[in-house]
Amino acid sequence: DTALRLISPTYYGSNEAMQAAFATIAAAHCRFFVAGRLIDGRFCTLADLNLPIGYEKLFIPIPEHLFRRDISSTELRSRETSDTPNTTNK
Repeated sequence: DTALRLISPTYYGSNEAMQAAFATIAAAHCRFFVAGRLIDGRFCTLADLNLPIGYEKLFIPIPEHLFRRDISSTELRSRETSDTPNTTNK
């Protein structure tokens, strides 16, 4: 989801703003490590994304065999909340 937003001009307000952001990120020698994600029952990886031309090297795939966790952030937050002890005084 995050990688999809990063390559969406809408996220930046315009394609020009997105290109400028990627130029700044590239100049700072930063990279994005991208793990796959289960979307609508299909495991999607970096190879499934249409990366901006000229900025493909900013994105580094994390191979599925090294990292795959089929759990949503909503489910993680739910688990975290249920694992947190109730500390209110009664």
